[in-house]
Amino acid sequence: QQTSASASFVASAPVSIDIAALNVDIGSSGSCQVATSTIQVSLGTVNRGEFHGKGTTGGQAKRFSIPVFCPTPTDVRIGFFGVGQK
Repeated sequence: QQTSASASFVASAPVSIDIAALNVDIGSSGSCQVATSTIQVSLGTVNRGEFHGKGTTGGQAKRFSIPVFCPTPTDVRIGFFGVGQK
């Protein structure tokens, strides 16, 4: 549903954003597991007028967790890499 050119866009069904890769760097101290392969994050509604070109953001930050289980204390870094448009 879209109300006007500058208004928000509301999807009528859940929208999935596919991430091309999820890189979990566990260093040299062993293996870790990401407990959940799919994590739902409600991003809410954002007015498209809040975006002013590449690299800009809109809306509010949303907190979410990615449960990672490691058998021993480990430094973990997680990176997200998006799917490019064709």
